[in-house]
Amino acid sequence: MEKLKRFGQQFDWGYLVVLAMALFALWPFLSRSALPQETDAELHIFRLAELSSLLRGGEWYPRWAPNFYYGYGYPIFNYYAPLTYYLG
Repeated sequence: MEKLKRFGQQFDWGYLVVLAMALFALWPFLSRSALPQETDAELHIFRLAELSSLLRGGEWYPRWAPNFYYGYGYPIFNYYAPLTYYLG
């Protein structure tokens, strides 16, 4: 019981206030069920789909995207690192 009392005294309520403010600020973005309508959002979706198909084909670190630019391909992952697309 003594530990619980000390926790209440040591807990910084400022963290809770900052978390509440952050959730309040991000709520419009978190409450949408659709993708955001940004200028380059479609490009990122295409890159994510291309990375997914390359991973399914066994290429773990792709450098060449063969389906880009009307089937001629493009080295998109040479210029834009694929880590963020791996997370997607």
